[in-house]
Amino acid sequence: MGASDFEKAFNQAHESLPQPNTIEEWGTNLDTLADFAIKKRGTQALPMSFSGRCQIKRATKCPVQSSTKKASNRVYETSTAVLTMATRRRIAQLGRIQSLMRRLFKLQGIADIPATTVNELNQEWRAIYKSKAMGKLFLFWLRDFPEIPLPAFPIPTAEWLHDVSQLCSI
Repeated sequence: MGASDFEKAFNQAHESLPQPNTIEEWGTNLDTLADFAIKKRGTQALPMSFSGRCQIKRATKCPVQSSTKKASNRVYETSTAVLTMATRRRIAQLGRIQSLMRRLFKLQGIADIPATTVNELNQEWRAIYKSKAMGKLFLFWLRDFPEIPLPAFPIPTAEWLHDVSQLCSI
């Protein structure tokens, strides 16, 4: 398609098109003329990828892509503002510590704790100390802070967990 095709299309369509006042109107007229010239030649219309170049851009809705994986069922899901998996793991570890701490505070006055509850507390504590959310195993991470003593065996105290949760939230 040469310049003469556009000149012929321009001369034929010039009377029907309004005089452009803005660059957008000029671009729309140019699209119309190019489309008319291509159709007059007997080929297909102007491809969609080439038309509408001077149109005003409109925002379209699209889903927010996150670089972090979606949590599995029954797992604490942080807000979408957390952008890295490392931060998400640290928040989940802090949630585990605070959950165990709250359960131990509730059980402080009870003399006879059921065996199922003790088993659940042991499982929670095992998940905490096996976690590598802080960059290394939890107990190895704690050794970097000499002011925090090692936890009591088999389950730490609620006060000790409170101190550790304060350290984790920094």
